Amino acid sequence: MKQPPVIHLAFDCVVLSVLERALHLALARRNPINEIGEPDPFPDAYSLPGGYVRADEAVEETIRRRLGPEVGLKLNPIPLGVFDAPKRDPRHRVVTIAFYALIPSDQAERLRWGPAYTSGSWIRVDQLPKSGWAFDHRQIVRRALGELRGRSLREPTGFGLLPKRFNLRELHALHEQLRQEPVDLRNFRKSILRTRVVREVGSLPAKRGYPTKLYEVRPKVLQQLTDQAYAAQE
Repeated sequence: MKQPPVIHLAFDCVVLSVLERALHLALARRNPINEIGEPDPFPDAYSLPGGYVRADEAVEETIRRRLGPEVGLKLNPIPLGVFDAPKRDPRHRVVTIAFYALIPSDQAERLRWGPAYTSGSWIRVDQLPKSGWAFDHRQIVRRALGELRGRSLREPTGFGLLPKRFNLRELHALHEQLRQEPVDLRNFRKSILRTRVVREVGSLPAKRGYPTKLYEVRPKVLQQLTDQAYAAQE
């Protein structure tokens, strides 16, 4: 009787934040010795945080155990898709479930890396390396950026990248980053305020001119707009 094929399960996560009004990716360099004490197939290559899923764990349990402690950030990963090319790992068959997570800029400085990596940092997405990636991680990043761009075109999105309180210029700059193209500021302001997805919660005094109004997202309205956007695609 033939034995079923042995397939390993893993997860990888695209971690994004906005620093100095530019979208950044948390990118690490892999340790020559991996998490289970074996030589890594991509030593010192650019890598997303991730790892194997244990036989006695659900994927979400592995993420809770590994991801937060590994990068030092509080994450709420969003499913992105499955990457299952037969030879994506040169050692054996590995299927990975990819996620992405949005980190507010005021928390990004907490980024750190566990022992599976030699170093890492935030890198602007328009300055990502063109080569030297581990596995298919560059492809995973491209899909995440494409997913975010698509969402930003059909619904208000990306609020997880902003502090709890933000001004409309910050939100506008974020959407330009997500859409990867210029967005008219005046029309954007009108559109956002018309949706009532944000509410005014105060202001900051200005050295000159009017104070800067501060806003925060209204979660229930955001969820309604998201549900409507997805319903329109069906």
